[in-house]
Amino acid sequence: MAPAQERPEPVFERIHLPNAKRLWLPFADLPPQATASVQDLVHSLSQLAPEGFVLRGCPPALIGALKHRQSGQSLCSGREALLDLQGDHFERKKIRALIRRGNRHGRVIEISPFSNSAQTQVLQLCERVLTRYPVQLRHLYRHSGKAPLRLMGFESEAGQLLGLISLSRSGQQTWHTEQMLRRPDAPVGMMAALLEAVFLRLQAEGYAYWSLGEVPFYPLLPPQNLKESLLQQAGRSLDPVYSAEGLFKFKAKFRPWWRPVYLYGSPDLSWAVLWDLFRASRCSDLAWRALALRGAALLGK
Repeated sequence: MAPAQERPEPVFERIHLPNAKRLWLPFADLPPQATASVQDLVHSLSQLAPEGFVLRGCPPALIGALKHRQSGQSLCSGREALLDLQGDHFERKKIRALIRRGNRHGRVIEISPFSNSAQTQVLQLCERVLTRYPVQLRHLYRHSGKAPLRLMGFESEAGQLLGLISLSRSGQQTWHTEQMLRRPDAPVGMMAALLEAVFLRLQAEGYAYWSLGEVPFYPLLPPQNLKESLLQQAGRSLDPVYSAEGLFKFKAKFRPWWRPVYLYGSPDLSWAVLWDLFRASRCSDLAWRALALRGAALLGK
């Protein structure tokens, strides 16, 4: 009789939170054809982080299942935009006009992660974005250099990369947006054209849903407690350097299905946990930059 094969375990990225003495697990690489139950997930997490762990971007179903099987605390951190790949998210006249304007300036390409010239273009685009937004959030999305992502780009007539969308597989029928990058001087409508092209590609390949990702600090309901209120206020104070409102308005153009997303902590989400997350994600760096810009604006007056 052949020995039973062991079930492959998910591989978690681990960030140590020094004050709270917990592990923040921002990402997990799931085994191919993974069918692990929430009970298996809880067991893996308990073995990996016996002192406690933190997850982010959790949908309501996962929160309910986690709380059913162990003690923990959750906070609503924002909302996620989901597109039904059989829906008509790009059919409104204003969206069609934007797409036509964007398509005049180039074409959409899929970028091979193994092409040196393509990766050079991606790095150049990232550098251009960094000139405008020098402080970038950390551990909130996957980078193409560290994960097997699918890259879709918009290339100009002259061969310049004007925009990029990176995608990770989130399920058998679903994809998730990791990054949406736009060159600061890119023409109007370029991102709408790129989004539609990705949508049509995934639709033709037979997938069901595509997540445009989370809009942080803009939950579907008012804050339910002091921690949620302060989380939203702290996030929205970053507006001069990170406009969650602008991100919300852009994604809302495509009339997605919105669902809440949560932070989850076991055994809880203490103030020390939240402070460590604020620092580890570089939100604290953004806060200082936003404060400096406001101070410079006041002095300029």
